[in-house]
Amino acid sequence: MKLELKLINVSALRSLEEGFEETLTLHRLGLFPELGVSFKTTNCIESLMALLSRYTNKVDHWRNSLQKHRWVSAALLEIEPGLRKVKGYKKLWKLREALRGEATLLREAA
Repeated sequence: MKLELKLINVSALRSLEEGFEETLTLHRLGLFPELGVSFKTTNCIESLMALLSRYTNKVDHWRNSLQKHRWVSAALLEIEPGLRKVKGYKKLWKLREALRGEATLLREAA
């Protein structure tokens, strides 16, 4: 399947590979119907990073990590009003609880 898609559209193949693990995780946790629309790809993160880069790309040297944190925080405050809500955001608590359960199982298995 991947080879066929690569021959048709390399960009589509990259997008599929990029969101594949996240999509399977949402299915495994039983949350794809509620959160899959927004989280089946990394587009929301890429969009946020592109917006952040408008504020931080021209900084050549950070004095320390606190300065960087302040800049990123200030940029996020500027960007926030223009961001859209995650579809299904009222059910994010289910994702948090499912991930906590997964983490607990992994700790117990280790």
